[in-house]
Amino acid sequence: MPPTSSKVRLQTLQDLDGRSSAYKAATRLRDDMIDDAGGVDTLSAVKLKLIESVATMTAVIDHYHALILSGDPSAPIAELATLTNTRNRTAAMVGLGKLTKTLDLRSYMADEYGEGGR
Repeated sequence: MPPTSSKVRLQTLQDLDGRSSAYKAATRLRDDMIDDAGGVDTLSAVKLKLIESVATMTAVIDHYHALILSGDPSAPIAELATLTNTRNRTAAMVGLGKLTKTLDLRSYMADEYGEGGR
C-alpha cells in the first residue's frame, strides 16, 4: 500500500531499534572513534558526523563481507569496493589512530593518591 502523504520522513540512527547487532556494532565503533579522537567535547559538529558516517558504512561493509563469506552469489562486490573506498577516505578526513593525551603530573598525583599526594 503506497503512503498517503507526499512528505518524506528522513530517519536518523536515533529512530532505529537499538537492539540489532548491526546497530550495536555501529554505535560501539562510533563511540570508540569519538574516544580515540579525544572525546565529544574536542570534536566539531562536522567531525562528529564524519565519524557517524564511518561507523555506519563499516556496519554495511561488515554485512557485505558476511554475505560474501557465506557464499551468497548476490553479494554486491562492486558496491562493496565503492563503499570501502568511500569509508576509507572519510576515515582519513577524521584522522586515524588515537589522540595522545598530555598528562598533568599534579592532576595525576591528586587523582591517584588524593590531594596530599604521597
